[in-house]
Amino acid sequence: SRDMARRLAKENASTNDRIKAAFLEAYGRRPTSTELRVSTRFFARFDSFTDNEEEPQRVNVRDLIRKRAASRRGGNRNGARSNQGANRNRQRGDSMQGDSMMDEGMAGGGGTCTQLSAGRVGIGESIQLGISTCPNDTFTFHALLNGLVDTRGLDFQIELLDIQELNDRLFADRFDVAKTSFHAALLLADRFVVLPSGSALGYGVGPLLLSADPTIDAGVQPAHSGQVTLCPGRHTTAMLLFSLFYPQTTQVRQTVFSDIMPQLINQHADFGVCIHEGRFTWQDEGLGLVEDLGARWEQTTGCPLPLGGLVASKRLSPETITTVQLVVRDSLEFALADRDAALPTMRKHAQEFDDDVLMQHVDLYVNEWTQDLGPTGAKALAELSKQAVEVGIIDSDVAQLEIASA
Repeated sequence: SRDMARRLAKENASTNDRIKAAFLEAYGRRPTSTELRVSTRFFARFDSFTDNEEEPQRVNVRDLIRKRAASRRGGNRNGARSNQGANRNRQRGDSMQGDSMMDEGMAGGGGTCTQLSAGRVGIGESIQLGISTCPNDTFTFHALLNGLVDTRGLDFQIELLDIQELNDRLFADRFDVAKTSFHAALLLADRFVVLPSGSALGYGVGPLLLSADPTIDAGVQPAHSGQVTLCPGRHTTAMLLFSLFYPQTTQVRQTVFSDIMPQLINQHADFGVCIHEGRFTWQDEGLGLVEDLGARWEQTTGCPLPLGGLVASKRLSPETITTVQLVVRDSLEFALADRDAALPTMRKHAQEFDDDVLMQHVDLYVNEWTQDLGPTGAKALAELSKQAVEVGIIDSDVAQLEIASA
């Protein structure tokens, strides 16, 4: 409820102040909203903590954050990223222990994502799985995340990340299976296939183009390079839609999705393309609506908007891809059979604490095409590819997206 959200915010206020002070000391800057959220969750695991160095028996926020900063400056982070190949198998087995949660959640250099390792589920062939922290994904994967469905002989090692970080890691070939923007999927069609289940696709689901000015006239739109528009990642479908409908207009600044509305509120940009829970809360934040980009897509194409979906690497065997699809379907059906049971998992990763907002999100983004893309989903993906080629966002010779067998 909203009362609970207010209570939690009040309880976290002093924690947030100490974390901000520690970041200023360690990094010379304030934490991003993602870093602040992850840090707060980390310290919430302890009954109490302090920034007083004379109380060593309690968790010391300043000391811990300073150590993280020093570790990053020295390049000592469980092996350098340049040694990713050698470390990959070990990283796959990491569980969400306290220090690793801090280490991965704080990007140190102004990172743009929340990375939460959910650990390992199942025994058998290893599958590195990446999903987003948005409620439709945590709803769909609630049962798998909590070991409530048969993994059918697979060992899922799961990470929860911001959508652009998922896109980036797919381009770097860091996942076997992952949620990705369909914009990114178009560019990766030669290496990945789309799973029939797990997609976010529908009518009335599109990103909103918001204005920092709540009194904006209906005719005012992104129009010139003196304006700045915030987008949630260069390979997101939100960015693709902005490029389709407002090509070569404003400056575009890529910003982690959870920071877009706060930056608009603080007048740091003129416009922002809003996704996830913000679709339901922007009016409460005093922002203005320029256009529903999803509605414009529907009017232009007559198709539901394909936002993102699960893709599997073609290096996996067809049998393994089929098994992954079955596990995803089982997890989704488990959640649909008892929707409220998924709320604790959704709350754990959500930007918005209000259960009504979380369920609104599920109602909007989890639908018949999440269960199975089917012919309608295939047609929508073909239309997205066609539109992207026509405006030069992708090349005409890029491979067509393939949907795996159900």
